[in-house]
Amino acid sequence: MARFNHNEFRAGEYLKITVSGNYKSIRLDNYLCARFGNLSRAKMQRIIKAQDILVNSIKSKPSRKLRGGDVIEFYLPDRELVADDLPIDIIAEDDALVVVNKQPGIIIHPARGNPRATLLNALLHHATTNFSEKNQYKPMVVHRLDKETSGTVVFAKSPQYAQILAEQFASRETQKIYLALVHGKLPQKTGKIEEPLMQHPSAERQVVSENGKYALSLWDVIEEYEEFSLVKVILKTGRTHQIRCHLSHIGNPIVADTLYGGKKIKSTGQELQMSSSLDRVALHSWQLKFAHPVTNKDVEYISPLPKDIYSFCKTLENPKYSFDLKAL
Repeated sequence: MARFNHNEFRAGEYLKITVSGNYKSIRLDNYLCARFGNLSRAKMQRIIKAQDILVNSIKSKPSRKLRGGDVIEFYLPDRELVADDLPIDIIAEDDALVVVNKQPGIIIHPARGNPRATLLNALLHHATTNFSEKNQYKPMVVHRLDKETSGTVVFAKSPQYAQILAEQFASRETQKIYLALVHGKLPQKTGKIEEPLMQHPSAERQVVSENGKYALSLWDVIEEYEEFSLVKVILKTGRTHQIRCHLSHIGNPIVADTLYGGKKIKSTGQELQMSSSLDRVALHSWQLKFAHPVTNKDVEYISPLPKDIYSFCKTLENPKYSFDLKAL
């Protein structure tokens, strides 16, 4: 039986993993998804149900709550990642991690119906073609962005660093700041949305519900136009579609986010066709801050406001605050 010793994992390997001591309460499926980020939560739940995954030698359900010191035993699922030669915008890279400015329209990792041409496939190609055999690595997902969301995302270069980073995200020790172009004007310059979220029965979107999980988003208006606002959103929790659902809930859905009520773009009363440069949810992962897994010192990475959102904002007349968009 293989034990977790921060070495490279092999598909089909039997693992014994000890949960680090700073965890207080996290679901088994969420923890394993964080550790093996190229597997969706739904896939991980199927894996847990299909085999005897043990926690402290007891067969456990996906909802089992973990604490520091718990020992998990299970077989690592078979998987094969294929390298794809795709353009990637690397912000920073060192021996422990690689930070990427994700482009809209690309998926983070392979999933059902999308086995190739993901950011993970592209990073594997980068790792195997730009480094010597000694320094090659297999990128590991630490957190996710939706397909249409652009911006800053970090990948780990080993299971050891993936665990350290994933635990920071799971325990809300990171700082994640997004930029969103929304319909309408917000009620004030700054505020918060503190509304619990749960999955809609359709399973495609989230809804605000008193039966949901606690969620908190802080927002600041950066620029205000006649019919739109550019806002900065700080995530204090990390629920699925949190920003999209929260902004829609207060009456300011993100531009082009049809799932949450985004409408066709209008300006000065004239309906415009959505330009090809802004045909996706206008949400951008702007700034990411966390403790580096090697030095434990805070590091901060920024992806500038993308061209499609920037260009559209520049076409809008009479900005209220005249903010320099190039500063973002």
